[in-house]
Amino acid sequence: MKHYYHEKCNSGLRSLVAAVLFGVASLGMAQQFRVLDDITDKSGDGYVVWGESISPNHRYVAGQAISKVTGYTGCFVYDLETDRYAVLPGPGDLGGDIRGVNDDGVAAGCNPNALLLSVDGTQTDLETPADCESAAWDLSDVGNVAVGSYWSINDYREHACVWKDGKIQYLPEPTTEEMGFTVWGTSANYCSSDASVIVGYISDDLVTRPLIIWRLQEDGSYVCDPICKEYFGKYEENSDKPYTVFRPTNVSRNGRYVSLTVQGNGTESRMARFDLTAGKIEEYIADGSGTVVAGMASESLAAADDGTLAGYFMSDYALVPYGRCACVWRMGEAEPVKLSAAYDYPELAAYDAVGYNLLYDITPDGEVGLGLAYDETYDYATYIIELGTGTSGIGNVETEAAEENEVRRYTVDGVRVDAPVKGLNIVKRADGSTVKVMVK
Repeated sequence: MKHYYHEKCNSGLRSLVAAVLFGVASLGMAQQFRVLDDITDKSGDGYVVWGESISPNHRYVAGQAISKVTGYTGCFVYDLETDRYAVLPGPGDLGGDIRGVNDDGVAAGCNPNALLLSVDGTQTDLETPADCESAAWDLSDVGNVAVGSYWSINDYREHACVWKDGKIQYLPEPTTEEMGFTVWGTSANYCSSDASVIVGYISDDLVTRPLIIWRLQEDGSYVCDPICKEYFGKYEENSDKPYTVFRPTNVSRNGRYVSLTVQGNGTESRMARFDLTAGKIEEYIADGSGTVVAGMASESLAAADDGTLAGYFMSDYALVPYGRCACVWRMGEAEPVKLSAAYDYPELAAYDAVGYNLLYDITPDGEVGLGLAYDETYDYATYIIELGTGTSGIGNVETEAAEENEVRRYTVDGVRVDAPVKGLNIVKRADGSTVKVMVK
């Protein structure tokens, strides 16, 4: 399999520096917003980048590389500091993918089977059992442990595994009898920085993929914790359980918080965090008590080490009823906020309006996010946004009219307005501070 390593001399990357509505006043710092350009291989063939992971040190982005020539999906790793990158063309219709990248610029994925791809172009194929296919989805910070799954080409039933120094190690699985619902297999998808905590899912017959965890033991083996058993139940069976969807979407690098998307029987999807240390679940319910429309669905996609969640709201735009708007839910805050309402970048509002904008990943310190979107021309957009350290910089809600030093005003949905509008307004002042103003 050929791979390509490239150093960009003229990156053409857009780097926008602007003040943000949330986070700047209290931090006294500018924020960065950057959109990755398309990339090329040594033959000059172009690829659209579809970022899916950012490294803990904020330096590397990895994900899918979609060929403009063949349409096949391959893999890429990009160094944001030097503009160097490696691109691995797709193997054909099966496609390739990458979901995790560490501080050394090494990423885990498949193309078509499990592999590691380094930013210097080095490809390391991971062991795959005979008559099977495989995929690696995350890796430890030092790069010697990758997590994923393999499946038989005969029945496609997948089984969770890890690779240590390229060699496969099978993970224990629960049975149908133990779980009380049909178990068709398992997959390991995310891991802590040292791979001592592995998060994945059970393949159930409703394809809801409920949460399962493996924990590393002193002898190097893993013990399975089918943690969803206490929470997940099907519509027809186990109706005493609180959730009909209890799907993991990532785990913090310190191994403490699992980001979840949950649903009760008949409820909308909701962002949730599971504190594995405290054994506590916190879900966001849009009940109309805050700034979010009652009943609005949301989903989480990643977790920082303090429990801050990255994800998206389902759109409430009339023209895009099934669209998605990127959001971040800071630990300790009452509700998630849309990025387009919190940060003064026109691209974010445009992505929301088109109908596809996700905050797909977040660094362990919660300061940088990786976004995926469609732009105004419906082309793919991968962006990196500095989120700040997590303090919102917005004071308590004020009820008086805007002050004389007002410089910008927005609705809670991030639409800039020239005059006060009824309801909650977000006002940016000349001194850099930001306040919420309730207009009656």
